[in-house]
Order: sequence, then structure tokens, then C-alpha cells
Amino acid sequence: MAAPSLDEDLASLLAAINNLPASFRSGRRNDPLGKNLTPGLTKGNDPKPVFPVDKQNGAYYCFNNLWENVFQKRPEDDPDKLEKVVSNGRGKHGLILAHAWATHYGSVVRPDERGLVQLRVQNLLRLIDKTIRNPILGERLIDETPAVIPPICPFLRWPLRSMRPRSQRLKKQLMGRTRLICTAVTFRPLPLDLMILLDGGRRMPEH
Repeated sequence: MAAPSLDEDLASLLAAINNLPASFRSGRRNDPLGKNLTPGLTKGNDPKPVFPVDKQNGAYYCFNNLWENVFQKRPEDDPDKLEKVVSNGRGKHGLILAHAWATHYGSVVRPDERGLVQLRVQNLLRLIDKTIRNPILGERLIDETPAVIPPICPFLRWPLRSMRPRSQRLKKQLMGRTRLICTAVTFRPLPLDLMILLDGGRRMPEH
């Protein structure tokens, strides 16, 4: 069986990006992908992307220099740096920028450099697969999302912060329960507050 071509690996990368888990977050303009792999735009009514050019060092240098800013991990970096890039890889400021970057430079580098671009694409495919398949890593990344606490209940930050939601559905259930608890606590003495928290936020007995 013949090895896949660069174009085939790029198609696989695009499919992987389009199928990132819904629990992954959308990238932002100031994230590593957005800061390093966002091309410029031409002026006019129909702007086109403009990728960096270095006539002295060549197209592969332009590709690899900024690609490594995103996907190379140095000893002083966060141990989960690369996995965080993937877990924040949805949306227009996410991994689709890496796909566009590799697609462009794969078409303009010298023929003997296409294989080097392809190696970068294949490494990214493996990183995506690793991040999705590692449940322990996935939970650790999700745990770093700050818990959202309604301002009406600042004293409930501790119990809710220890129960960081693992999914959007659970987050909605948790926040709905939080509002119920907050409303009850506003009108009840402290012992009953604790009873509500320990009882899981069930309906309070009528007096």
C-alpha cells in the first residue's frame, strides 16, 4: 500500500479538525495559533490571504519558523502546551489556521521540501488523536476552565469550584441548581443553607 501524499494528509487533517469534540473550545485571536498562523489580507472588497514571504531564506523557512512557535515544546513550557493548542482548536482562530498554513506552503515550497511539510502535518494528526483519546488529559484540561458562579451567591464559590462541570449539559444542570440554592439561601437561616447543600439542592420543606 502506497504511503499517503501530502494532499491526502491535508484532507485527513481537515476532517479531523471538522470533527473535534464539542467539548473542545474555540480558539481566540491572541492564542498561539491566532498570533502566529493568521495570514495578512489584501485590500479591497474581496480580500485574499497573504502569507509571509522570505526571498532570502525561502518558503519553507517562512512555514516552519512560525509553525514551530505553535507546535514546538521547549523545556520551560507548560507540559500540556501542545494538547492545549488542540483543545482550543475549534473555530476560525483554531486549527483551521494550521491547515490553511500547511496547504499554502505545501504548494509553494521546493519539491524536496514538501515531505518536510507533510511530516509536520502528520505530527499534528497524531497530536489531535492523542489529545482526543487521552481521557485523563482531557479531564485535566477541562478542569482548568474557571467555574461560573452567579454574583448573587459569592459565599457558594467554594463548593461549586470543587465541582467543575465536565460537560455543557452538566454545567447547565449545575447552574440551574445553583440558582435554586441561592434563592433559598437568601431567605433562610444558615443551618438550613447547609442542609440544602448537603441534600443536593432538592426542594425545601414548607413551613
